[in-house]
Amino acid sequence: MPALTLDGLLQFSKDVLYGINGVTGKEFMSQRFLFYMLQNANLNQYKTQGAQPGLSVSKMNEVRFFIPSLPEQQRIVSILDTFEASIANLEQQLAQRERQYEYYRNKLLTFE
Repeated sequence: MPALTLDGLLQFSKDVLYGINGVTGKEFMSQRFLFYMLQNANLNQYKTQGAQPGLSVSKMNEVRFFIPSLPEQQRIVSILDTFEASIANLEQQLAQRERQYEYYRNKLLTFE
C-alpha cells in the first residue's frame, strides 16, 4: 500500500482541494478521497500552540496515511458522496418544512 506524506500546509473546501502540491503520493489518490480522508483525520494533534496556532511543516512531515487502491478509493468516495447528497436533500426538505410551518402558524394565529 502506498503511503501519503504531507510536506506542507493544506487548505481545502467542500468541492475544491487546495495546496495538494505539497502532498507526495497524490498520484495514487483521488482528490475527493483525499478530501474525505483529511476531513476525517485528527490533524489537531499536530497543531502548534501560540498566538496563531496552526499546522507547521515540521509537524506535517511526521504525518503518514496509508491509502487503499484507486478502485477502492472510488468505491469509498461513491458511498460517502451518496450520504452527502442524502444529507443535503434532508436539510433542504427540513428548511422547506420550517418555511411551511411558519406560513401556516402565521395564518392560523393571525385573527384579522
